[in-house]
Amino acid sequence: MSERVMRERFIVIIYRMLVTALLGVGCDRAAFGDEDRGSTAKGDPYRVAHRFGHAGEAETFLELLSRKEVIAVHMEVINQLAVEKRAELRGFNRQLEEDFDLNPDLDYTFDAETGHVFEAAENDADEFSESRRLPSLILKDGPRKERFTKLALARNATKQQILAFNLVQTEKAIEMQETDRALERNYGVTTNGTFRYAAEDMTLYERVETP
Repeated sequence: MSERVMRERFIVIIYRMLVTALLGVGCDRAAFGDEDRGSTAKGDPYRVAHRFGHAGEAETFLELLSRKEVIAVHMEVINQLAVEKRAELRGFNRQLEEDFDLNPDLDYTFDAETGHVFEAAENDADEFSESRRLPSLILKDGPRKERFTKLALARNATKQQILAFNLVQTEKAIEMQETDRALERNYGVTTNGTFRYAAEDMTLYERVETP
C-alpha cells in the first residue's frame, strides 16, 4: 500500500473520530452576542457596523458565522487528538530506545524474514544496498522479535496519523482564514472585534472601546 493511500485512509479515520468527538460538543451561534439589542443610545458602547438589507442577507451572515464556529470546534478537537497521538508516539519512541537500544529520532526498515533492522535509507538508491550495510539490530524468531514487529507497526501507524492530522489542521486553518475574510469583506466583522446581532432590526453592532 502506497504512502499516499495510507495517508488518505488515515484522514478518513480522523474525520470519523472527529464526528464522534463532536457529538458531545455544542456550537451555539448565540455565543456571538445578544440578539435582542436594537438601538445605540448615547453612551452605548456599541456602534452600528452593518445593516442588513433583507432577511436573506442576514441569514447568509449567520450561516458564515455558524461555519466559523464549527471550524473553530473542529480545530480544537483535531488539536486535542493530535496531542494524544504525539504523546502516544513519545511512548513508542521510549520503548524503542529502552527495549531495543535504537535511536527514536531515526526511521528504520525491518526485514521480517531475516530479522534485520536497518536505519532507513536516505534515498531510493540506498535501499538496494541494504544487504551490504550492517544492520542496527538483529532479531531472532521469538517473543522479542514479535514485540518489535508490533511496536514498529504501531509507531509507523501513529506517525502517519500525525502527518494526516497536520494536513487536516492546515486545511482547517485555510478554511478559517477564508471565512474570516468573507466576514470582514462583506460585513466588516474583524477577528479582533466584539459584535452583537439584533435580529429584530437586522443590525450588526460592534463594541467600541472607550477610555
